[in-house]
Amino acid sequence: MLNAKLKPNVTLMHVIAMTRALGELRSPKDTQPELYRWTDGGGSYVDAVFNGGKLQSWTMTRPENPGDEEEGGGTPAA
Repeated sequence: MLNAKLKPNVTLMHVIAMTRALGELRSPKDTQPELYRWTDGGGSYVDAVFNGGKLQSWTMTRPENPGDEEEGGGTPAA
């Protein structure tokens, strides 16, 4: 769980080493602050804000479970 391992002021290089992935740059190139996204296979992602190469804040987003909104409570119809 990347979200649980992050701490303020760690460097972008440290996060890259932890994830073994570059992440996706979501902000315009060569601007501050930089916003990066790391996504897992289940569709959850962590957005991280770096200023001067140091982590300022982050948020984790999990996809909604599409099965929660099925009619009939997910029970097969007879």
